[in-house]
Amino acid sequence: FKQALTDTDNDQYNFRRSDAFLAIVIVSDEEDFSRNDSAENGCTGNPMPATCQNLRSVASFENFLDSYTSSITTDRKYNVNAITVRPGDSCAPGDNHYGLRYVQMANDTNGVNGSICDANFSSTLSQIAGRIAELSTQFRLNEIPDVATIAVFVNNVTIPNNATNGWTYNATNNSIVFHGSAIPPQGASIVVNFTPTSLH
Repeated sequence: FKQALTDTDNDQYNFRRSDAFLAIVIVSDEEDFSRNDSAENGCTGNPMPATCQNLRSVASFENFLDSYTSSITTDRKYNVNAITVRPGDSCAPGDNHYGLRYVQMANDTNGVNGSICDANFSSTLSQIAGRIAELSTQFRLNEIPDVATIAVFVNNVTIPNNATNGWTYNATNNSIVFHGSAIPPQGASIVVNFTPTSLH
């Protein structure tokens, strides 16, 4: 994905829009072996042994995406989702590697982890779509609110404080996060009223 995102053709046609949420979905039936050279260097076995040398770190890819999307670790404008082989997946043949590095990236970036062993990916893809919708519709506040005073309206309809089909407050990002059926449609009018803590 790093190679694709930095490809000159993508730069030429403005693939990356600064105001858009970037979602990456990785589908793989083995571990990631992104290395700084082309040699195997002991990278065989299940799971990948500690003797595997010169792997690019998971953090290096996260740092790249942070820079690429102008994000900080506490407020990322992207996530990475993985459909891969996980420990305990019954369908994993003996010569496959668990996708632990993909799983780590998904966990670190608030992504979804799904199993490549599933008969179909519909449930996992629905979870991914829901997570992307939640993260991409965060409504950031310009002051720190007294959370008890927050009232949220979408198209003049009151939205309940509910983690399933409503909103929650993300203190780390100082934002309102929408969930389930309460995720606003495109072009919706969003109003958040609250009393700032600075007035107390």
